[in-house]
Amino acid sequence: MVGVEINILVMNEDSSRTAYEALRHLLRRMCQLLCPELQTQHVTFSPTPDELEGCVRAGQWQSANPRHRHQQVDLAQSIASQIASDPGFVAFHYDGDCAWQDRTTCVHDLPFETNVRQRVRAILSNQAPSVTARRSTPRAIPADQIDEVMTKLLVLKPFYCLEAWTYQNFPRARAICEQLGNPPGSELLDDWEADPGLLDEVVGVPDVFPLEKHHNVALTERGYPADRVYKLGKSFTASVDAALWCKPLVNALAKLSASALS
Repeated sequence: MVGVEINILVMNEDSSRTAYEALRHLLRRMCQLLCPELQTQHVTFSPTPDELEGCVRAGQWQSANPRHRHQQVDLAQSIASQIASDPGFVAFHYDGDCAWQDRTTCVHDLPFETNVRQRVRAILSNQAPSVTARRSTPRAIPADQIDEVMTKLLVLKPFYCLEAWTYQNFPRARAICEQLGNPPGSELLDDWEADPGLLDEVVGVPDVFPLEKHHNVALTERGYPADRVYKLGKSFTASVDAALWCKPLVNALAKLSASALS
């Protein structure tokens, strides 16, 4: 029996009750794209810790308000502790909130770099945060290893939002729409099936499609066409390609797969 060697902490800004489970299913499929022979039952996932939900889901991680400084440092320390451990990775989800064609204008990228990524790097470098830490500080990482460890902070950034990925399971989406009596908006599936890349360009996509966010788990838990969505070359592809630069993850997945086959 193969022991668990990989744990991915999922930080998701989406406050819907389906977001974590949907992201967990999508991450499994992403891992299989990185390592096709992988038996994903040996990869475990953890949700955003309860004490950090306000910072992550309420958007406080983006805030410039000094009142949110402590929460942001707590978040950075939690991420740093996770990725400093050998089996630990973090997948941080935030929506692009704009069309893929306008991705360079995403207003969330700069706050993520300054409030999250730079703080995590400073903690791993053993540089004290600007406010008193309320969590245990992870061990300092040697300077020549910092860049590689930082790749363990993965970013999941769909455009416009998570449904640009979940709705790609067209057969399942169509079946659910039929069960609901094909409410207004169901006809959009015809356009999306003809040109799947359109989903990354629809601003406010869950507002125009009748499934909204309620069926994201059903759309991702089985039959999700990750290979086809990856070939679109849009936001799903960008997140997978970024993960390919994470050598610790790629190597750990390959090692896990080899152990399962031995």
